[in-house]
Amino acid sequence: MRKAREIWRDIPECEGCKVSSIGRIKNNKGKIVKGGRWRDLYWRVTLFRKEYLVHRLVAKAFLGLIPKGCLVHHKDEDSFNNLVGNLEFMTLGDHNSYHKRRLTKEEVLDIRTSKLNTYELGEKYNMVNQSIGAIKRKRVYKYI
Repeated sequence: MRKAREIWRDIPECEGCKVSSIGRIKNNKGKIVKGGRWRDLYWRVTLFRKEYLVHRLVAKAFLGLIPKGCLVHHKDEDSFNNLVGNLEFMTLGDHNSYHKRRLTKEEVLDIRTSKLNTYELGEKYNMVNQSIGAIKRKRVYKYI
């Protein structure tokens, strides 16, 4: 398998910082920033005391501004694979449909009353945390 060519672009919100097409970040001194996992879901970095999700930085630099009402979707469903070719914009509705799983009334009620956080519930029900949040806020399954 051929290795992806790494291209660097400026990060507009962080003067002097750069993001690469393979998801690496350089600070304003030109050093690669290590970063870490955010909620064990995404890779994040801290620049100028502010945290950024790496997939969003890559998408903004290489795909353009994230359209209103859209999120950045990982095509291969590996949220740590931040190669530009693995990212695309998707509306929340399309994203939910893509990851859709029909829940029973009991499961919906369990999600709404559970003391678990959205990440833990997502793991339990094999759903993305945005969908769990929508269920908790009664944006979906309104009839239950």
